[in-house]
Amino acid sequence: MRSVIRNNRTTQATHRKVSILVGATVLVATAALGGGTGAAAPAGRLVTYHGVSLRVPAGWPVIDLDRHPDTCARVDRHAVYLGTPSDSADCPPRIYGRTETISLRPAAATAAPGSAVVPRGVPEAAPRSTDHTGRLALAAAGVELTTTYGSRPELVDAALASARITEHAHPRTIREPENEPAVSTKVPGTFHGYGFDSCAAPTSKTMDAWLAKARFRAVGVYIGGGDLGCPNQPNLNPAWVARQTGKGWHVFAMYVGRQAPCSGEPYRITSAAKASDQAKADATDAVRQAKHYGLAAGSIIVHDMEFYPRGGSCSTAVLRYLSTWTATINALHYRSGVYSSRAAAIDELVAARKAGTYRMPGTIDFAQWDKKPTVASSYIPSSYWVGHRMKQYWGAHSETHGGIKINIDADWLYVH
Repeated sequence: MRSVIRNNRTTQATHRKVSILVGATVLVATAALGGGTGAAAPAGRLVTYHGVSLRVPAGWPVIDLDRHPDTCARVDRHAVYLGTPSDSADCPPRIYGRTETISLRPAAATAAPGSAVVPRGVPEAAPRSTDHTGRLALAAAGVELTTTYGSRPELVDAALASARITEHAHPRTIREPENEPAVSTKVPGTFHGYGFDSCAAPTSKTMDAWLAKARFRAVGVYIGGGDLGCPNQPNLNPAWVARQTGKGWHVFAMYVGRQAPCSGEPYRITSAAKASDQAKADATDAVRQAKHYGLAAGSIIVHDMEFYPRGGSCSTAVLRYLSTWTATINALHYRSGVYSSRAAAIDELVAARKAGTYRMPGTIDFAQWDKKPTVASSYIPSSYWVGHRMKQYWGAHSETHGGIKINIDADWLYVH
C-alpha cells in the first residue's frame, strides 16, 4: 500500500548520516579471523557484540540501536544492527525490498517462533526460508542473530562462516520456540470505518493512546513476505494481537510476497510459467505466519502487490500469481485479499473478473490517494467486491494522537 522505497537507492547524505551511527563495539580490521571451518575469513569490518565476533563487508554500516533509538532497522539496505529496535524508531509506513542484513540483540529465555536454537558456536551458513529471513538463538552467547537476504545470500553466509564465540560471551539457557498459539482471533471481522497501517506494529501504549484520541479503529500489520523491507517486528506477537482485538481494534494482516517481474523489485515472480508455484509457496508461508500470530482461520490475508507497468507477459504472470495466491489461501481456510495501486493490479483484476479467466480475491485493497475516506471508485464497478473493499486514501504522512506521533498510511475499510 504504500510509499515505495527502492532497495539501495540512498543519497550520499543518507550514507554520511548512517556512518555516524557506528557503535563503539565495532572494530575495523583486516587480519584474518578463524571461522567454524578454520579457514581465513575475508577481509572486512570486524564486528563484536556480547561475545559474538564476525566479519562483514567493509562498506556495510554498523548501527548501534541502543545509542540511536530513532534509527529504523530497515532491511532493504545492507547493514548490521546491534541491539533491540526501539518503539520510537522513525520508519516510513512502507518499505519494500529485502537485501542482506545481520541483526544481533540479546536473546530472550524462549526463542522467537521460527528460530533455531544453536547450543554451541555459530552455523556456517544462514538459514533459508520463503520470506528470506533466518533466525538463530545462540545459547553460547545469549544472543539472537537474525539474517535477511535478497539476491546475494552468500554475503551473510560468508559473515557466519567467519563468526566465533569469544571469551567475553555470557551463555544462557534458551528454550525452544513455544508451540504455535491457540488460534482464536478472526480478523479484521466486520468493520466499516477508518484504519491505518505503519511499518512496524506500534507498542500497546501507543495503541491505547490512539484508541482514546484518534479516529482510527482498524490497524494493518505486516506478517511477512520476501519483499518486505520493514524491520523485524519488535512488538508484534500473539499477545499483542489478542490485546488489541480485545480492546476493540480490528487488525488486518498484510504479506509482501513476490512482485511483478517487470517491477524492478528484488523479490519478483521469475516468469509466468513459474508464477503459480511461487504463489503457492508464498501463500503457504503467509498462512504459517498468520497462525504464528494467532490469527484464526477465516481471517483475511492481503497480498501487497506494488505498482508495475502493465502489459504482456508481466500482466499474465501477476494474474496467474494472484489467482493461485487466492486458491491456496482459501484452500488453507483463510480468506484472500489483494492490495495494489488502482492503476496496477486492481485494474487488471477488474478486467479479468469481467472476462472470468482467473480466480478472484475475496477482498480488494486499493490505493487511490484522493484523501476521500470511501471505498467507492469510478474505476471499479459498484457490483464488484461489495462489502469486501479497503482503500488507502492517503499515503505516507505523520499524525499525532495522545501525544504520540507515527508515520502512517490512512485507510477506509468496508469489510465483513
